[in-house]
Amino acid sequence: MFSWIYDVPSLLAIILFGAGFVAIFWLGLLLLRPFVRRLLPQEPGLNATLTMYLQYFGIIYGLLLGLLAVGAYQNHAGTRRSVVAEAAGLAALVAGIYGRMAQFEPGTQGQAAIHQTALKQFDSFVEARRTRLYRVSSGMPHVMWYTVALGALINMIFLWLFDLGVSTHLLLGGLVSLFTATMI
Repeated sequence: MFSWIYDVPSLLAIILFGAGFVAIFWLGLLLLRPFVRRLLPQEPGLNATLTMYLQYFGIIYGLLLGLLAVGAYQNHAGTRRSVVAEAAGLAALVAGIYGRMAQFEPGTQGQAAIHQTALKQFDSFVEARRTRLYRVSSGMPHVMWYTVALGALINMIFLWLFDLGVSTHLLLGGLVSLFTATMI
């Protein structure tokens, strides 16, 4: 789903996500504010109630993002290990040698042992390469990205429901949206 993001420099990705999240929040606030005011009449203690719900939601959402960060780090670390293993295998055995080794008929037991060891080493190299290619192409499951996106939207909806002045609402909501974008 978001594999294109790995081709974008980190700073640019943060700027794009941040600008996008803040723009969505601001547009949503300005366009939906009249409807929200009609839907939720002046209710005493509404902001306090929303604050409690937002705190609960923020804890759960924060845990989800933390777990995603750990998963991404583990995937990155695993990929690094795979690259190191592949490089070690490549240094130990060059692919051109394998072609000759596969055709080689050992004449003694010593040659047979060396031949078998070389073939095993090449197989280890091929397996390390497959693992690296898999790890590079794999990432977080799509359902997790959908959950993160839905969580960001729910966070914005909670913020839209607050009864604040427009400038305060734009500032505080924009900051929270920017922070949410940088976490993703």
